Amino acid sequence: MALSQELNLLMLGGTSSIGKIIISNLSTSYNIRATHRYQNALKEFPERTEWISLDLENEESIMTFLERTSLIPYDIIINLIGELSGLSHDSSLRSISSYFQTHISNHSFLIEKLFAIHSKRNFSFINVSSRAVIYGSNDLYYSEAKSAIHGLTKSLAKRYENSRCVNLIPGLLKDSNMYSSMSRDVREDHVRRAGGVLMDVNQFALIIVELLDKLMSGNVDFDSKVDILIGPQYK
Repeated sequence: MALSQELNLLMLGGTSSIGKIIISNLSTSYNIRATHRYQNALKEFPERTEWISLDLENEESIMTFLERTSLIPYDIIINLIGELSGLSHDSSLRSISSYFQTHISNHSFLIEKLFAIHSKRNFSFINVSSRAVIYGSNDLYYSEAKSAIHGLTKSLAKRYENSRCVNLIPGLLKDSNMYSSMSRDVREDHVRRAGGVLMDVNQFALIIVELLDKLMSGNVDFDSKVDILIGPQYK
């Protein structure tokens, strides 16, 4: 990918399984800044990556992050943040509220402020969504949280018409952190419903890399493609 070193990319959730592959493929093509929550997760990444601490559970961390990122004009922002709730039907209201506070309220606040800060620049925003926003999920609260950010992205596409917004909607990704956290029975059920084949993390990450090339060359129709389905789609 022959791109200028002047292109700046901000990755939210850079230490995710998808983030690792994207960074490895783009570290010589973009100036990459990525978020981390735990310092010890950074050992396996290219040295050129600049890491910024971000804890969505902590308001002070969010505000510090926004202040720091306001100083750099970003061409692309990729949102990889997402986490299964681990909550069941008998979870306490406090536990549910805490999860929603982090993954809906705080997450939405962060994204909207990033748009406001960079609104005068024609940047691209890629949100890695989930099949759960279309088909639902056994994890009710994860599905709700993902749907909230998915809807926010579509709304921001209307408010900030000079920005280019995409919701990428994959099925379960083989070898992802989420895949690894699931029981064998749940994974096998996904494979069965997907027709026997799941897309893996590497395939999906390379699709994002290819999409970035199209975004920078203006080869994506954003009037009709805010939502893009990726890989096997199944109920």
